[in-house]
Amino acid sequence: MGALTGQELLLIGAFAPQIESSTWLTLQLAAEEINGQGGLPTGSGAGRPLIVVACEDRIRGIETSMLHLDRLGVRGILASLEELPLQAAFSLPATRRSSLLLTPNGSALAASEAAAPLLWSLGTPTNDAAPSYPQLIQLAEQTAVGRGANPELLRVASLVSAAAEDDALERSVRPLLELGGKGADQLIREDRLRIVPLSDDSSDERAQALASLAQYAPDIILVFLGGSFDAPKGMLRSNVLRSLEEIVSSSASWRPLYILGPRNLRDPLLRWLARSSASFRARAAGATADPISDSILMTSLASRFELAFPESTSVGAELGVEPGTYDAFYYLAYALAAAPRGGTDLAAQDVLAGLEYVTDDEGERVDVGPGPDGLEKATALLSAQISFDTYGATGSAASSGGDVRTADPRVYCFGEAGDVESPSSPAALTLEPPPPEGTTSASSSFACTQDATDAEND
Repeated sequence: MGALTGQELLLIGAFAPQIESSTWLTLQLAAEEINGQGGLPTGSGAGRPLIVVACEDRIRGIETSMLHLDRLGVRGILASLEELPLQAAFSLPATRRSSLLLTPNGSALAASEAAAPLLWSLGTPTNDAAPSYPQLIQLAEQTAVGRGANPELLRVASLVSAAAEDDALERSVRPLLELGGKGADQLIREDRLRIVPLSDDSSDERAQALASLAQYAPDIILVFLGGSFDAPKGMLRSNVLRSLEEIVSSSASWRPLYILGPRNLRDPLLRWLARSSASFRARAAGATADPISDSILMTSLASRFELAFPESTSVGAELGVEPGTYDAFYYLAYALAAAPRGGTDLAAQDVLAGLEYVTDDEGERVDVGPGPDGLEKATALLSAQISFDTYGATGSAASSGGDVRTADPRVYCFGEAGDVESPSSPAALTLEPPPPEGTTSASSSFACTQDATDAEND
């Protein structure tokens, strides 16, 4: 590769929390699959190798990273960023509109007209999940009462991270929260609802908050914790629930019900917790608005990831494939290969044209990943300069009809293997009655109606 110039490489910028993270390992898997087959052709030319330029994903390093990527001539950026860093990256005056940014996450910014057309999102804004919460909260209330709680004394707590999207979703859900006909304001006055903000950079402050929460012993906990902490760097915020469950396991009677959010849908730590703890699994359900995954592509992707990175299968591992990140990488890689080249340096608009070329809803379907229906077909179509529709484990970008994918709000719960089960509607999440007396468990639990459920084996 030493004889190649920068113009002969396909450069993808990528933000990741750290090298040993789910994001980075997912990027590594996708890049090695493509480069292992000789890179990607640009028109009728030979395959060009992909180079990933990794950058710090925290807001304090965004300006430096964007300027560095711009100097290198990177015009396609995989922006696995939370909302505030994403806004900083997209809005930086020195590099504004010099690159196309593709985020695998939901983004309110991506859904705005101000971001069009150089910011694409494969996720759905987290606030779109809010309509699912009232029914989930009502179901949790019924479940708690079914377990013997006094309906007049039920208590709720909201755990909220410092991330803008978590805070925004909590603020959208709060007006919808109701117990026994009483709204959030009344519940707060009666000390039956507490909002618990969690520090992003102080383990001691988080420990104090959890100790106070355990004393309060809420019946229902709303979880607005996605992504990772600033300190310890890269630690998933969902570790808070693992710590809470350790407290719960030592309690004689406290068994809180958890209502998770859209950013917890594919959290590897929560999947492990659901797999290893029947008690947690029975007490956790969530709301999301992301499209239902393609189970065949998802299963294949998860298998390849675990084969490539066996450490991800260890007990309590916080590593797992990120299907949105994987899909986004293939979208960008194909877009760079399909981008028009007129002998001048590549521009953001060229990458946009390439992305539209490989998300053509009238074109032939090409799956992400290796194989005859995936990378092999994409290589042939790129060489023949024929547009196609890239189809990812999280669905097709072309099906959205724009630069932001949308889906109806829905709910999810966990199966015995820790896999996510997604009913077709909130009504399909039911209250499973307590088993007969004398059995090992005497409490009601969440359950997804099986005949209305799709398994997301990610």
